[in-house]
Amino acid sequence: MDEAAARKVAMHPLLSSYIGGPRSSLPTPSLCVSLPTIKRNCDIFHRSLEGLDISFRAHVKTHKTAEVTRIELGPNHHSVITSTIREIRGLQPLIEEGVVTDVLYGLPPAASYVATLSSISGTMPPTANLRLLVDNPAQITSLASLPQLSGKPWSIFIKLDGGYHRAGLEPESEALQELLTTAIQAKNNDIYGFYAHAGDSYSAKSSKDSLDYLKLELETVAAGIKTLHTAADSLGVASDFATKPLVLSIGATPTAHVVSGLKSIENETGIKIPSNCTLEIHAGNFPFNDLQQLATGVVPPPDPAISGSSSLACTLNVEVVSIYPSRNEALINAGVLAVGREPGQSPGFARVRDKERWVLGKVSQEHGILKFNKEATEGGGEDTAEKTFRVGDKLVLDVQHACVAAASHDWYFVVDEGDIVTDVWYPWRGWM
Repeated sequence: MDEAAARKVAMHPLLSSYIGGPRSSLPTPSLCVSLPTIKRNCDIFHRSLEGLDISFRAHVKTHKTAEVTRIELGPNHHSVITSTIREIRGLQPLIEEGVVTDVLYGLPPAASYVATLSSISGTMPPTANLRLLVDNPAQITSLASLPQLSGKPWSIFIKLDGGYHRAGLEPESEALQELLTTAIQAKNNDIYGFYAHAGDSYSAKSSKDSLDYLKLELETVAAGIKTLHTAADSLGVASDFATKPLVLSIGATPTAHVVSGLKSIENETGIKIPSNCTLEIHAGNFPFNDLQQLATGVVPPPDPAISGSSSLACTLNVEVVSIYPSRNEALINAGVLAVGREPGQSPGFARVRDKERWVLGKVSQEHGILKFNKEATEGGGEDTAEKTFRVGDKLVLDVQHACVAAASHDWYFVVDEGDIVTDVWYPWRGWM
C-alpha cells in the first residue's frame, strides 16, 4: 500500500462524511476542486488541438492524481510529464491499464536517482516508455553507467533554454553542441527529441503576448535541430539524424492556450519543421487554472450556462477569525502552508471570490491577512473590513498558483456545479 492509499484508509471514514453536504460545511482550511470546471477546461483544450498536426503531453504536477490525469489526457492522448519520481509511481496503475504509455521525468536526473529510474523502467510494460530530460554531459555519463532494467536504451529529450534560464542550454550554444556530441557518442542512450518551456510566458497579458512566447518556443526547438545537425556532421553521422524520427516538445499553459495559432506562426516566421520531426505541446496547469493564468488573458471564460461559475477549478475554503477595524484588515486561518507565497500579476497571494476587492495581502505560517485592494475598480465587497466580514464567515479564495497551493494539502474535496461535495481525492505526496 502506498502513502496515498494509506492516507485514504486512515482518513476516508472521517472525510467521506462530508460527501453530500455543501462546501460551507467543510473544515477550514480545505482545498476544493470543481469537477465540472476541470472537465470543461480539459474539453476546451482538447478541442483546440483538433485539426493541428501536434500531439499532447500532460503535466501531472499541478494535481498529482490519477483522477485528473484521466480527464486531462482524454481518450486520445497517452503521454505525461512528472516532476517527481513519486508521481511516476502513482501513475503505475494507469500505465498498467494502458491509459498512460509514455512518461517523461521532467527534471534533469540527479545522479542518485538513476538506479531508481532504472528500477522503475523494469516495472513498466513493454508498450510503455520512460523518458528523461538532460542538459549536461555528466548526466549522460551517469546514465551510461547503469542501463534501464527494461532492457531499452535510455530515451532522452535534450532540454533547451529559450531565455527563461531555469534549466536547459541555449539552442545555438557551444555547450549544446558539446552535450549533443556526448549524447551521440555515448552508448546506451537514444536522443528522442528536444524540449522547450516558456516559463516566462506567465508574465503574458494577452493572447498576442502568449503567441509571441509560443513563437519563441518554436524558434528554440528549430534552432536546436540545426545544432544537432552540426554536431552530427562533425562526427560523420549526419545522414543518421537527417531521417531519425524526433519529437519537438514545446509548451506552457499560456502558450498551450493559444496553440491554435501555431500554423499562422509557422507561416509568418517561415520556420519549417523537418519532415522527420513531429511537434508536441505540453502543459499542466490548465485543468485547474489560477490567478496567474487568469492574468495572462488567455484562460477561457466561465460557462455562461452556470450563473456565478468560474474557469478556476482550484479554490480554498477559509474562515474569518478576527477583524481589525483600526487597520482595515481581517484575519483568516490560512497562511503560507495552506496557500503558498506565490506572487502574480494581480495583487495578493490569493483573492476572495465574490469579494474581489479583498486580497490575501500578508501571510505567515498559519495566519493570513485580508487587505483591501485600493486599485480594484470592480468586484464585490465593501471598502472596510468591518462592513465586509464577520467573525466566523466562511470564504472561498482563488489562489495565485494552484500547483503550490494544491501541494500543501493531503486531500482535495471534490465539488459539483452546486458546490456540493461529491468525493474526496488523495494526491501523491513526497518526492520518491
